[in-house]
Amino acid sequence: MTSGADAGTHPSYKWLVLVVASAGLFLSFLDIAVNVALPDITRSFGSDIQTIQWIIIIYVGSSTGLQLSLGSAADTYGLKRVFVIGALIYTLAVLVIGLAPNLSVVFGLRVLQAIGNGLIAASVPALITRAFPAPQRGRALGLMAGLATAGMVAGSLGSGLLVDAFGWRSIFLARVPIGVVIALLALLLLREASRERRGASFDFSGGLTLLVGLTSFIVFLALGGRNGWTAIPVLVLASVSVVSMGVFIRVEHLADRPLIDIALLRRRL
Repeated sequence: MTSGADAGTHPSYKWLVLVVASAGLFLSFLDIAVNVALPDITRSFGSDIQTIQWIIIIYVGSSTGLQLSLGSAADTYGLKRVFVIGALIYTLAVLVIGLAPNLSVVFGLRVLQAIGNGLIAASVPALITRAFPAPQRGRALGLMAGLATAGMVAGSLGSGLLVDAFGWRSIFLARVPIGVVIALLALLLLREASRERRGASFDFSGGLTLLVGLTSFIVFLALGGRNGWTAIPVLVLASVSVVSMGVFIRVEHLADRPLIDIALLRRRL
């Protein structure tokens, strides 16, 4: 990662990066509103709360499974580029979810939204770390966390009002203009690092096996708590997770540029 590459630019630029990047996390954290809207979504589609909860499980599982892989992708292809693409994907997803005709479409688009969220979350801390000199990074990352958490507060407080006034679709559609503005600001104002990793390769095999392993583990936990830990689907998910993570470790040992340096896991600390 190109740490501190932008520290020597105009003094105001680092604060611009902080605001634009943190706005991306603010947008991401607004998704807490979905929790408030679950009862209305359940009534809208004539479903049950157990089925509707998959809106949360799919999103969290996909986001978590993609996080490490997308962080490596951001280093490989450029932080600004990944952030802008993430904001656009996220915005497109919430737009179409707000117009979705059925629950199956919502489930599928939550995976797309998770990809956008993962791209944003993977690039934001690196953008800020790169923009600020070492003595100021702690304060900058603290401000980033505070601004991002404001999205959770705004989503919790505002979602109830939106759902009561306009229905559950409004909590998705209301994020569209925010996402468009953030993507445009990032595209126009942020700069890509001057020192790029040209010719660097992305570890697709590691990313895929990690995604399968982590996602199946999260779904295993969700289903196990609801259906019992000895249910056949739960045991299958546990097996898939263990096998995938074993394959992931093997792949990382052989990769030229692994997602995770396996040697770090040997350090007992």
